[in-house]
Amino acid sequence: MLEKVHGLSLEDCFNFCFALVNIRDPKAMYHLLRFASAYSQNIPVNIAMGMPKASSVVNVYVKKAEAMATGIADLLGQSLTKANWKPKSRQAGKPKPQRRKMVTRGKITYQII
Repeated sequence: MLEKVHGLSLEDCFNFCFALVNIRDPKAMYHLLRFASAYSQNIPVNIAMGMPKASSVVNVYVKKAEAMATGIADLLGQSLTKANWKPKSRQAGKPKPQRRKMVTRGKITYQII
């Protein structure tokens, strides 16, 4: 389809080929071709140019993303309600280092706490 559009760089062709458009929808493909043609001629283009408001492929991805975001928010809320933590007191001093005693038996040296 994009071979009909002259003036697109290889990168532009690549980007248009991977556009989220239902290739079985002739209306969506027409608008993508029109969009690519205007883009190749350096004519200012915008989404209001006639692109369909929402394609079924995009709707599926949006619904999946919404479900994932809702699930993540629910899990985060559950973990925060179950969390049992207390902030550490700032008044507590630094822990004192333990003294270690070195004991040598034969050729082996041990550290005893």
